[in-house]
Parts: sequence; structure tokens; C-alpha cells
Amino acid sequence: MKDKIKIVVIYIAIFMLLCSNLNVFALDYNYNSYYFSSQDYSSYKIAKNEDELIQYIISQDRERKNDFKVLYLIEPTDLNVEKTRELIDDMKDVFLAEDDSKLALFTLTTSDVTFYKANYEDKDVIEIIFSPYEEYYFSYINEMNYPVVNSIEEYKNFLINKALSFKEDLNVIINIPLTTKNFFEVNKVISSFSAGRELNDVYINHIITGKSWSVNATMASGEYVIYVRSSFNYSEMYLNQAEDNVKINEILSQIITDDMYAHEKVKAIHDYIVKNYRYDTSYKNYYIKEMLDEGTGVCQAYSLLTYRMLSLANVPVKYVVGKADTGNKIASHSWNMVNLGGYWFNLDVTWDDPIPDVRGRIRYDYYMLTDKVFRRNHTPCSLYTYPKAYKNYYEYLNEFAENESNLIRNKTTDGINIKLRDSYIDFTSTGQAPVVVDGRTLVPIRAVFE
Repeated sequence: MKDKIKIVVIYIAIFMLLCSNLNVFALDYNYNSYYFSSQDYSSYKIAKNEDELIQYIISQDRERKNDFKVLYLIEPTDLNVEKTRELIDDMKDVFLAEDDSKLALFTLTTSDVTFYKANYEDKDVIEIIFSPYEEYYFSYINEMNYPVVNSIEEYKNFLINKALSFKEDLNVIINIPLTTKNFFEVNKVISSFSAGRELNDVYINHIITGKSWSVNATMASGEYVIYVRSSFNYSEMYLNQAEDNVKINEILSQIITDDMYAHEKVKAIHDYIVKNYRYDTSYKNYYIKEMLDEGTGVCQAYSLLTYRMLSLANVPVKYVVGKADTGNKIASHSWNMVNLGGYWFNLDVTWDDPIPDVRGRIRYDYYMLTDKVFRRNHTPCSLYTYPKAYKNYYEYLNEFAENESNLIRNKTTDGINIKLRDSYIDFTSTGQAPVVVDGRTLVPIRAVFE
């Protein structure tokens, strides 16, 4: 009996020694159990970091029918395994293979991938085994009347131009070789494309709210190339734009005259919105249509309406989003920037119409301010780049009002055309915004001699 025990112990010792020296066991995260695997890692790809792992995956043989094995040299914690799983899952539907004359799209999901804990060079690492692809054959169209671009960079510019012209149809042939890497890059371009960020104009995000797409393959001039079927999704605000513009142009016809300069237009539009609309404390109205129909809206509705009215009045304007410090809390907010005479100024019509609403009251606390003043409680979103607002508006007016030599007598697009009743009026010393005298705004100082 003792001899049998000794033999069993010897066998166990030999077995453990072999396991220790050959690193033959791995932990299957899917089943939480040990199993014996090949100790020979010569057929494995060794990925030292995430970039190498991605490159190995997208460079796989397009005709691969066998397991693809990778040792990912990071600690096999549950968190690292889950991050790796998510990374691979994000890369699904981008793997191609070519079989004779047929083109197959191989779908890779995490169900095709198994993760193990392995030991490599005396360190615990993640072992990843990709199962053979499943093939999904699709037909391709030899003759398509799609526009053609010849590089991925041209494809990016194609999307930007479509966004600028608000075109819905984005179908295009990308005349580049049908490789796994190219297919993956094209899918990445369309999936991550944001019109607002690409054009550095957050207003566009209220027009183009999303997109749908599929990346496919076709035959062109005897070669397999990539084609993309896609379209932008447009907002309800965009669909209502024509109807809204009719109402806005009617308002502008009442408050804007042909002989007004840009300064006067800005003030007229600012004053009209402050006097005729009130802040929506129910937080229901976010867009121009609700603002026009119901006379109330949140900051987004105020700034979108300001943007649209100034644009239709041919005044350069931007829509800005960010955060604002109300004194009680920091909240999401939106406002505008206006260009006059080549200088940019900050304008927050919402905060010039504070709660509770007082009929007929107009304030200019946030009218045409510099960044230095405005950003004490306004912080624009860092995803977008905005022009600098450094010029003090009232100093700007005074520069043209101090002496007659500064006056521009002819009508100009920047709105600087001043005829003086008095030799000099100092806005800065009074601290007051431009006011209306005899039905005309003093923006800049203006008195018309008939």
C-alpha cells in the first residue's frame, strides 16, 4: 500500500514539475476552470500593447480558416479582459476574405473569441484565441452611378462637403484596394464622423443629428473596391426651417430697415427677443418653432433664435455651447458670438432676459462683451474652437466718435458709418449700452442729417 502511495506521489510530483516548466495550463474566463493547452507559443502573435493587438487583428490573413492566437502581454485581471473584449467587439464587421471570385464578409464578435489566463516568460498574460470566421457572402453591384473618391482623405472631405451643403445622400465608391486595413479605416471614418466637430460649428449638430451607414464591396474596373451606403439624419428643426424662416422674416421686416447698419441690427434683434419672449421654467421648449409659437423657451431656444435672426439679417454670428455659473450651480448653457467690424463679441440674450420676466424690460448686462468679462461665469465647450473676443465694445464705438477724422462717410458692410450731432459722446464713462434716440439706435453714434 505504501509503495502504491509513493508511486502516486511521484507521478503527481512529475506532473507538477512538467506543468511548472512547460507552462501548460490556462484559466478559461468563460468557464472559470483549468484546462491543458499547448505549451508551444511559437505560432502565437505577441502583442505588447493595445496598438500591436489592433494591428495583428486587422492584418490577419483574409483567407484564414484556422484559429488565430495572440498572447497579449498585460496582466489578466477581470478589468483588463473586459476592456480587451470591448476593444475586439468594437472591431466587428470589418474583416474581409477573398475566396476565388467570391467576396465574403466575415463577422467577428466576442462569441468567436475566447480569453484565457496564460503564463509566458514567467508572467501571467492574456491568451486570446480567435475561432475560424463564419462567412456571410453578399452580392456586389458592378454598375453604380455613385460618385468616386480615390483615397480615405478624399472620403473625409466628401463627407464634410455633403454636411456643408446639407445633402442627405452620401453614397460613394472609394477607389482603394479592398484590404482589411482599408475596410477598417473606412468604417472608422464614417462611424466616428461628426459634422459639427469636423466643421467646428456646434450649430450643425442641431441640423444633422445622426447618420446611418453600411460599408460594402464592389467591382470597379476589374478590381474589388469599397463602397459606402450612408445618409445623414436631419433634425425636426431643420425640417421646420422653411416655415420658421417665413415667421422670422416677417418679424425682421418690422424691426430692420434697409438703411440700418450691422450694429443697429444686432441691437434691434436683441431687444425684440428680450421684450417679446420669456424663459421657459418648465424646460419643455428647446427649439425655434416652440419659441416662435409659444413665446417661451430655454437658453438653447433663445440662442438658436438669435442665431437664425442674425443670420437672416446678414450679420456674422456663431452658436456657442458650454457651462455657465449662475451663482447657485454650474449648468449647461448656450449663447452667441457676433462679429462687428472684424471684431468678435459675446452676447447672451437669455441672461439679458432674467426671471421673473418683466414685460418691456431690456437689460444689457451680457451685451457685446469681451472674453475677459464674459468668461467670469461662461465657459465654452472645449470640443470646439471659438474666435477671441478681446475688443471692448464701447471703446470700439468711442474710437470712431472721438474725432471727425475717424469717421467713415460711406456705407460699409461692417456698419461703421457715423454722422455726429455732437462732437463726442463717451459711452464708457456712462457705462450705459447704446440707446434709442428719436427712433434710431445710437449703435454707433448716429444722427441723420436730412
